Amino acid sequence: MNEVKTFTLVAYMTYLYSSVLGSKETIQYVFVDPSLTSVGHSQESRVRHLCSRLMVSKINEIVLAPFNPGGHWALLAINAYDDIVFYLDSLRTTSKSTIRYVTDT
Repeated sequence: MNEVKTFTLVAYMTYLYSSVLGSKETIQYVFVDPSLTSVGHSQESRVRHLCSRLMVSKINEIVLAPFNPGGHWALLAINAYDDIVFYLDSLRTTSKSTIRYVTDT
């Protein structure tokens, strides 16, 4: 099994996005460029790119942020207005006990 390259993932995301544009449904999700949030960039740079995308997100819009933590792809599905984050990882390398929730203080 070969790892899916970033370009292949971006091409598929473009296809998904364009197929929804052709329908009459309202787009309620946007993608983050996975090449900007994966290994190869500093952690600060990855966080900055994700934050800048979240800052321009709209109400009821889900931000899909695929990223490669090293060796495989995972996905963050974020609704910034409802403070909901889903971490989807097919390898399940993270247990529930290591997930941290962000709250306002």
